[in-house]
Amino acid sequence: MRNLIVCTFLLLTTVLSTSAQTHFQPGSIVNDNGDTLHGYIDYQQWRKNPKRIKFRQGNEDSPAQSYGLRDITYFSIDKQDAYVRAYVKEDMNSVDPGANEDVKDSFIQDTVFLKVLVIGKRLSLYALTDSKDHYYISDGPGRFNELIYKIHIVQLESGGTREDAVNEFRHQLLEFLPSEDSVSMAERIEGLPFSERPLMRVVKDLNGSSNTTFVNQYAQASPIRVQFYLGAGVSTSSLRFTGNDNGASPMSFNHSVGPLGEIGVDFTINQKWGDIALRLSVAYWTASFSGKENDNQGTDTYKLDMNIITPSVDVMYSFYKSKNMRLYAGLGVGINEASYPTNSYVTHKPGIIAQDTANMRLTPANSWFNLHYRVGGKIANHFGLEVEAIPTGSLTNNVDFKGSVANYSLKVLYYF
Repeated sequence: MRNLIVCTFLLLTTVLSTSAQTHFQPGSIVNDNGDTLHGYIDYQQWRKNPKRIKFRQGNEDSPAQSYGLRDITYFSIDKQDAYVRAYVKEDMNSVDPGANEDVKDSFIQDTVFLKVLVIGKRLSLYALTDSKDHYYISDGPGRFNELIYKIHIVQLESGGTREDAVNEFRHQLLEFLPSEDSVSMAERIEGLPFSERPLMRVVKDLNGSSNTTFVNQYAQASPIRVQFYLGAGVSTSSLRFTGNDNGASPMSFNHSVGPLGEIGVDFTINQKWGDIALRLSVAYWTASFSGKENDNQGTDTYKLDMNIITPSVDVMYSFYKSKNMRLYAGLGVGINEASYPTNSYVTHKPGIIAQDTANMRLTPANSWFNLHYRVGGKIANHFGLEVEAIPTGSLTNNVDFKGSVANYSLKVLYYF
């Protein structure tokens, strides 16, 4: 238990001390003079549109400077997101179903960074997230019109309530139909949901492929990314018994070293929660232990070989990202399905034939849980190096004694 507490403390200390690390990615900014500067932007995969960013010009070791709405008109993270400065009018009416009616003076005007979703010669689409999601269309320089969507609660004569959605944004988009004969397009818009990806597709189609100059592929990509991996490495294990039993408890066991193999899949959300991943994995590892005790009555020898298959689920957090590297820490739980090719407790007494009493004394569990930790690095999105620690696992819990196994491994991972 003490080892478990120590490992938990060390992991939390590592994550907290590095969680303030930056995530500099290649990008560029445009200043008020119209000059484009290339370098690295501290990309935080913002849930809400940022008001300031950190930018390094030159290499990743250059000092970072802070730029806000008064300093730059545009910035982009290569192959990911782009933002443009805009003066907009925001409808702050809530889209919460609990909102009963409009607040007439709920419109505010503000200068913000809008996320660029689609740029077209006829129509462009932008997004703003603060207390809710806003979407803006633009049919010319400096013109940003919010797409209006509201939800009302209507009181019924029967005493109940009904939710009514005001889908004004559909009528706003219908004004940009390329022709009156665009029946299929009109039908699509009439059933269009108020969300990012469907709006992007419709605005792109309203422009026509030849009139669309930019589509944010990062925003358009599937929100959940799936990446499989294979891992191989080496692990070291230790075995310990505690309790009042006079058999295995006093024994000191060797540290076992054996191979380890693992297969798994990582699930990440591209936007807003991209630093967090869910991992499902299955590992196979082995351990071989031997202990001996000498007393006045003879010699006791215990040998235990283990073959373990461990399905696990982990939550991992990337505390550092750069152009070609990602560092992460994870916490997970696994269930160890074990078999024991050798389970031999032999007592040697002078003048008496050696007797195997394993079945009477030691019956290891076929299944046992563990809490484990991972710390690793991912390079160029395909290769990784990882350390995993299982500080303790309850192998058996007999009346007189308790057995526990600890395992530490070093793995090389390949993502595909």
